[in-house]
Amino acid sequence: MNNEKNIEKALKDNGFLVCPVVGDSMLPMLDQTRDLVKLVPVSGILKKYDLPLYRRPGGTLVLHRIIEVRKNYYIICGDNRKNPEKVPHGWVIAVTEGYYKDGTYIPCTDPDISNTLKSSAQISQNAIS
Repeated sequence: MNNEKNIEKALKDNGFLVCPVVGDSMLPMLDQTRDLVKLVPVSGILKKYDLPLYRRPGGTLVLHRIIEVRKNYYIICGDNRKNPEKVPHGWVIAVTEGYYKDGTYIPCTDPDISNTLKSSAQISQNAIS
């Protein structure tokens, strides 16, 4: 619980947070042994391919990709997972603005990375289908 409060406090106080990823659910894009993500507070409804950080009801924090946007929730799945989740908009506490891969910062708005995000999402959707 303290980590969650620290994350939300850092987002509120600083307007962003840079932190490591944990787990393999976002491989191959994000690797826990080398990559960091830059998270920013959510403002409004997110869009397809965004990488939100959300809190499940049990308190677990998860960073996965939006593969569909619905009226009151998102369909979200890790790039290295097959089971999508319905995530209400209210569970989302931050969104990935960019990430550091091998020490190089890559903004999610970069046109080259935009294609990578879509490719990774397509792999997820094919695995689900």
